[in-house]
Amino acid sequence: KPKDLSCYSVPLFVQDLEKVIAKVTSPGDSPSFHLYGHSFGGVLAYEFLWSYMSAADGTQQPTTSREGGPTTCRSVILSNAPTDLRLCNAEYDRLFANDPAEFWNAHCCRVGIPFSLQKSMDNVGNVWAGMDAVTDYQARPIVSSAKDCGSATNQQFQQGRPPSLLVLSCSRDFAFPTSNEGAWKAVLDPSYTGRVQFVNFADCAHYPFYEDGATYGKTIETFLSQVDEEECA
Repeated sequence: KPKDLSCYSVPLFVQDLEKVIAKVTSPGDSPSFHLYGHSFGGVLAYEFLWSYMSAADGTQQPTTSREGGPTTCRSVILSNAPTDLRLCNAEYDRLFANDPAEFWNAHCCRVGIPFSLQKSMDNVGNVWAGMDAVTDYQARPIVSSAKDCGSATNQQFQQGRPPSLLVLSCSRDFAFPTSNEGAWKAVLDPSYTGRVQFVNFADCAHYPFYEDGATYGKTIETFLSQVDEEECA
């Protein structure tokens, strides 16, 4: 855990993500992958998507497999991902001030603190940590790059379509004002030309995979099956 703050930034984390994808992508004629990100992981997943789409017009280097060839991002899932962390932090502070005792159970995880979540929280670092570290983050629209995704000269988009996108939000989430359908539509419309699906879990907060794991898992399973069906059509 380097203490030098220059080692930490959203762009650097996206580069790390690209290296991981290159390492784990199976070699073959058409290596491909699905990308999932929750909370700040959703921020990184979206920034990866932004970079990936920018590769369509040559402004970014394409993501490659471990053999060096191009890879295809088939879908991206953004779960409880804020579009604006300054507004997200403000809502967090407002809700916490209203009822500190019930804040966690009302707006973070409505089933307490599961063991695996507690274990993860116990291992959080103390350098470049917490929401304040990225308080200036705002999601950028994908503009001109998305329009060229069907170019025959671009190996990444041989199928002529950008990745399908699933945006998951929860009505009781402290991040809801910046992670809901309207917030993401403001970023994506009208620039993103891929298929976008929005699903909201009305009775969940920030960790729907703990709060309603069966419904959450089925939603993702259905989405991925639809992506497979579309590509086979």
